[in-house]
Amino acid sequence: MKKISKAISTIFIIMIQFGATVRDNIPKDKVGLFQGIRMIFLIFVPKIIGPTLGNIAAKNSDVTYMENGAVKVLPTEAMFLYAAVVAVLIFIPMLAFLKKVINNIKISLTTVQGDFFSIYNIV
Repeated sequence: MKKISKAISTIFIIMIQFGATVRDNIPKDKVGLFQGIRMIFLIFVPKIIGPTLGNIAAKNSDVTYMENGAVKVLPTEAMFLYAAVVAVLIFIPMLAFLKKVINNIKISLTTVQGDFFSIYNIV
């Protein structure tokens, strides 16, 4: 039980830090626009994709049980396969974004170093 609570705490801490970072970097005159976009991608999209994939995983399952006279379907290990596919689909654009961010950082560091060295005639 402690592992689960640590995992949930970690998720909340990451969400809080991400939210604070986003708020710190939003232009003051565009706060409403960016918060709306953030809510779409962090709340709306996951609440559409998650239940849809869960429903697909449950429909493809042959495991059932009876509850209050109704037959219920349980998702099987296939739901982990669906989760892995979604994780890969999220990971690919994230890598491209991180590569672009790292290149921008390298360019800005090179510019700063070049200015520093040219000012003091070191090179």
